[in-house]
Amino acid sequence: RIDPETGRIIVRNQEEYDRLKAEHEAMVAERNRQLDLKYGAEQVLALFMPVSLCMAVVVATIRSVSYFSEHTTQFLYTPFETASATSAGAKFGGALLNVMIVLAVIVVMTMFLVLLYKYRCYKVIHGWLIFSS
Repeated sequence: RIDPETGRIIVRNQEEYDRLKAEHEAMVAERNRQLDLKYGAEQVLALFMPVSLCMAVVVATIRSVSYFSEHTTQFLYTPFETASATSAGAKFGGALLNVMIVLAVIVVMTMFLVLLYKYRCYKVIHGWLIFSS
């Protein structure tokens, strides 16, 4: 029952009070969970566009800069050399291992960045971005 003068809920006994309090706490917890999911998903989607754009720029840069096609430089994160492989199977195997290493590095670094973001370590993220550029 609601008091018309104060707008407060009037309870008849302790059991009713406990029941209403538990319902209220459950509703607040559910609302907080929904807000976490809503804003968490929006933030992930907000990151998706710049990351996709960055990947497109990297691919375009690698295709347009002649250094990557003229030099046979071996990168640290691609240890298996495919240019000197004699058979197609060896080239494919080396390329597959290189791809797996690069993907593993990307996954680990992405998870690290997401954890930094989740725990609001924005200064570390800014420092990382400044250092990497």
